[in-house]
Amino acid sequence: MSFRIDPRLPLTGEVRRILADEIGRAISHLETAREKPEQGLHKCRK
Repeated sequence: MSFRIDPRLPLTGEVRRILADEIGRAISHLETAREKPEQGLHKCRK
């Protein structure tokens, strides 16, 4: 997956934004893993 960093904004803020998004996705996949463990864990590890 590629990420878009806005060169006009501070780098630390952009990195935090990207990490927050990725962590949010991982948490979402782990919540799915409660119902479908194989599918949720596979997506989380991606």
